[in-house]
Amino acid sequence: MEWNFTYENQEASSFLVYQLEKSEQLDTVGMGMLSNNQIPHILPLLYTQIDEERYLRYAIPGRIPLGDYLEGMVSKERLLKVLLEICDAVEEGQAYMLDSSKLVLDKRYIFTNVSTGEVSLVYLPVFGRETAVELCNFFREIIFGTQFDSREDCSYIATIINYLNGDVHFIVTDFKKLVQTLLGQRSQPAARPVGTPVQKPVHRHRCQCPNRRPYRSQHRHRDQQPHQDRQHRSQYPYRSRHRHRYRYPHRNRRRRKDFP
Repeated sequence: MEWNFTYENQEASSFLVYQLEKSEQLDTVGMGMLSNNQIPHILPLLYTQIDEERYLRYAIPGRIPLGDYLEGMVSKERLLKVLLEICDAVEEGQAYMLDSSKLVLDKRYIFTNVSTGEVSLVYLPVFGRETAVELCNFFREIIFGTQFDSREDCSYIATIINYLNGDVHFIVTDFKKLVQTLLGQRSQPAARPVGTPVQKPVHRHRCQCPNRRPYRSQHRHRDQQPHQDRQHRSQYPYRSRHRHRYRYPHRNRRRRKDFP
């Protein structure tokens, strides 16, 4: 498929520009997602309109096309990282409700950061410009169009080709796991942040609720009685503290004089 892309240089920045035809309609949902979010491995989008001319601009400073990045002898690590980041771009786009068929799968318009090696794809939010190339076939095109380093063990190439040519339906997540395995990466569980308290086991015979009232606090101490009760006790000490002596005076005949 031929793309209506041109390059534009402005001072220290460079842009990939797509000029829309009058009959082409924009996907406003996809354009809004790109304009308001920084999606990993997908180039940010700037929409401009001059009179009746509409343009989509993608900033590509310090980036080169993927075809130039994979020229010459390509190492195992470089190739596998390219495949892995293309899979990441597809998954990130799906997370932001972007149509995978609007990703431009063309080595001329997939860009790689020269310093970091990060791969970024172009998302074209235009109806009727969906790519006809499937992701599985695009990976085959990359593999067959790359010259590998013969000093390395190239058995990983056979593993990838066997997967791409298999009878099983191509799934991006499964292919990404295969590439991670070939790279030697393993998914590890997230580490617990430092300082996070560890939950202690709760015993059945003892409640660990922070609002639990201790057993002894159910029987209030006499010093914790209301103020009015303390006054009553000061006037009638034996009536409040020794109720059985008040009800049965014959048990305390010697202290009858203390009563009012």
